[in-house]
Formats: sequence, structure tokens, C-alpha cells
Amino acid sequence: MEAKVSVIIPAYNAERFLRRSVDSVVAQSFTLWELVIVDDGSTDATPQLADELAANDPRITVVHKRPNAGLAEARRTGIHSTTAPHVLHLDADDWLLPEAISLLYSRCCERELDFCAGMPLVYHKENKVRQYRHPFEGEMDRNDFLHMVLNDGNLPNWGSVSRRELWHDDIFPPADMSLPNEDLLLNVGLAKRINRAGVYNDLIVCAYAINPMSLTSQGALYQAVRWQRFFYFLRSQLSVLGVLEQYETEVRRIEIDHAAFHLHDLDPKNEWVATVMRYGTKGMPVKHKLERLLLPHPTLCKATIAAYRKIKSLWTSRL
Repeated sequence: MEAKVSVIIPAYNAERFLRRSVDSVVAQSFTLWELVIVDDGSTDATPQLADELAANDPRITVVHKRPNAGLAEARRTGIHSTTAPHVLHLDADDWLLPEAISLLYSRCCERELDFCAGMPLVYHKENKVRQYRHPFEGEMDRNDFLHMVLNDGNLPNWGSVSRRELWHDDIFPPADMSLPNEDLLLNVGLAKRINRAGVYNDLIVCAYAINPMSLTSQGALYQAVRWQRFFYFLRSQLSVLGVLEQYETEVRRIEIDHAAFHLHDLDPKNEWVATVMRYGTKGMPVKHKLERLLLPHPTLCKATIAAYRKIKSLWTSRL
């Protein structure tokens, strides 16, 4: 029988995790799937492992890309290599719970959704596990979906089932644009075509293990020039949707947040950093007003953010 859901796993130097991720797909109670592993220019044993896994199951195929082109481009390649009417994105260091595809696909069909997201479990060091409850949930149209991702928190693209036809090339950033984060940009792009989306905390579907060697954890992508490109593309996406003016305050709030939390060097000589430091904060939450006040004082800003993260980590560990 033909596949109903295409699972796409981008894999870059993922030899330590890839087998677990693929095994979680093979173990699904829902069997009408196909799996595309996109080896994104790996320099470890990922290509050989991916080929080995594919040799064991005819539903698995591997696409080898050279050179490494980044997560969004790997996902784009995966989309072009799939045939099923629905898509599920899964990162190579994450894994699905046994009923994940069945729950998401069924909810998608029953509620006539274009996009359906469940709730992940987050595995911290020392085997601590907590549920990542979305601060927003329910069913929404494209306008509410866009408002949600810009105001209430970013929604990961993994751990969701969506209609394949949503994933046009124009929602992806240009292949030569190296960006530090892509989920928010892809969600804004998806808002162009989503008619009905659902986000549910009652569907526990996947697991995410914090990987200390990931580019995000290492901070290797947190450079001002990359964030400058990121927000340029975000604004261009919102401009295409005709809502840039409506959401300019939200974009500036996200910029302040990212500058405070992620930049290693708050250099006012950088054009983007200097612009963010001049933003007014009228109507913004107290948190962002405080962050904006701290930006011109890098040492104090870093100390405050470090203290905030420590308190948050201690509080989370008690949950």
C-alpha cells in the first residue's frame, strides 16, 4: 500500500543518534509511512549507517548531499524526495513515541487540519524528563497561527504532521543564507498556506534529548551577522504576507530577546546590534524593557542573563 506519511530526517554527523531515531519510526503502530534520511554532508560514519538502515527496510531511502547546506536545505531536499500526502519532520537526535504518527495523522484527518502538532518530552542530563507543554493550544486559522508563533513562543517543526503541499520552496530561506534558527521562519512561511492548524498538549508524540554537542548548545551559530540575516528574511516573509507593519513590534521584541540571550559579543559597531539598542519599548512586556536597557552594558547583561538561566534551570529541575 502507498505511504500516507513521509518522515524526513536531516542528519549531519549524527552517527550517535541516527539509529535510535530511525528505530522509533520503524516501531510505529502506524505502518503506512516512508522515511527519507538526508545525509547533509556528514564527515563521520552517518552516510554508511544511513545506507545500512535503508538496506534493512524498503520503506527507507537515503539522499546524500555534498557539501553540508544546513537544516532548512536538508528539509527542502527531503520534501522533494517524498511522495506521501502528509509529512513529518524529525531531527536525527530526537525520536518518536510508538503511537506518534497514528495520533497525529488521525487528528489531522478527523479535524481536517493542514498542520497538527503534539507535545514533546524533553530529556535533560541526569535522566531528568519533563513535558514541554505548549503555552498555546487549540485549533486556529492562518491568522491565529501566525499570531501564535510570533507572540506566544516558537513552535518546533519536528513532532508535527502537515500536508506536503504546504511545503513550497518559497517558505525556505535561500540555500546560501546561513541562519542561526529556522523553525520560526518556516512557521511564518507555512502561514501563507495553512487554512486550519491544531496544536495539542494531549498528544505526547516525540522525545527531545538536549545534545551538548549540537550547534545550538555550543552557540556556534550565535553571531550578530547571522541574526541580521535571520531578521531580514523574517521581515521579508511578513512583507509577502502583507502584515509586516502589523507585527513590527513583535519582531522587535524577538530581536531584543535574541540579542540579549544569544549574542557572544554585543558590539555596537555591528549595524544590527546598534539598531536593536535604539529600539523603543513602549507596549512591550517588562522582560523586554529590561533586556533593552541592559543591551548597552554587555557585562551586566551577560551576568543578568546567566543568573536568569540558572534560576530557570533550578526551577525546571523541580518540576
